[in-house]
Amino acid sequence: GFELDEIKRNLSEGQLALATLLLTRIRNKSWDRLSARNRYRWHSLLADVELRRGNAPAAAKLMIEGKDYQPDDEDAVANEVVAYELLENHEKAAALCAAGCARFPNSGRLYASGMRVAATVEEFEKLFRERPDTLRDDPEVWIAAALRGGDAGERPEAEARARRATELAPSDLRPWGALSFALMRSELRTV
Repeated sequence: GFELDEIKRNLSEGQLALATLLLTRIRNKSWDRLSARNRYRWHSLLADVELRRGNAPAAAKLMIEGKDYQPDDEDAVANEVVAYELLENHEKAAALCAAGCARFPNSGRLYASGMRVAATVEEFEKLFRERPDTLRDDPEVWIAAALRGGDAGERPEAEARARRATELAPSDLRPWGALSFALMRSELRTV
C-alpha cells in the first residue's frame, strides 16, 4: 500500500519515469504478495501513466484488467466504463454504465460517463434531466453536461451548463474549454 501511495504522489508531481520504474519493480519483485485491492490499484496507476503518455488503448486495457481484481468496487466499475469510452466503443460503455448505475445509483463518475456516451442528444438530455437528487451539483455530471453542450447546437443552456460546471470545478480545464466554445458560438450568431 505505501509504495502505491508513493507512486500516486509521483504521478501527481508529473514524475512519470519514476512512477513507471516503481510500478515495474513491484510487478517484478512483489506481485505475488499483493492483495487483490493493491493489484487493482497497480493497474489503475499504470493506466494513469499510459493516459498521461497519450496511450489511451494501453490505459483502457489496464483499466479493464484491473476490474477483475475488484469487480464489486464502484471505482473499478467506473474505470471499466471509461476504458470502453477511451476505446470509442460507446455502445459497450453505455451498457456497462447502465448496469453500473443500477448498482451504484449515486455515482457521479458513472452517471457522467453515461451522459458522455449517450447515443443521441435526446438520451443525453433525458439522463441529465432525470439525474438523482444526490447528483444535482456533482461536478463530474456538470462537466459531462458542458462537454455535451456542443451537441445541443444553438441552445442557450449550453452556455449556462458550462458556466455551472466552471463554478463547481474551477480548476478543471474541460468546462472552461466548453464555455469558450459556447461563447464563441454565441458571438458567431450575432455576426
